[in-house]
Amino acid sequence: MTTQITTDEWIAELQRIQGEQNPDGFSTQELAATLNCCPSTARIMIKQAITHNELHLAGTRTEKTISGRNCRIPIYRTTEHAR
Repeated sequence: MTTQITTDEWIAELQRIQGEQNPDGFSTQELAATLNCCPSTARIMIKQAITHNELHLAGTRTEKTISGRNCRIPIYRTTEHAR
């Protein structure tokens, strides 16, 4: 049986981790890895957190794709760490 994590619990964990490791914010892939879930589940959780005003789009970051091309990806930050 799996335990369901609540939005408040994972937001609190993201705030703690963001302050320690990644003050600029997290991509969907980074959030999925942090939450130990798949990217589609992370996207659902991101939407819920944005709806509850706990997370916001902080901008984009440029990363290389597998083909070597530049790609802009969205970066999310907790509202506690908004600049």
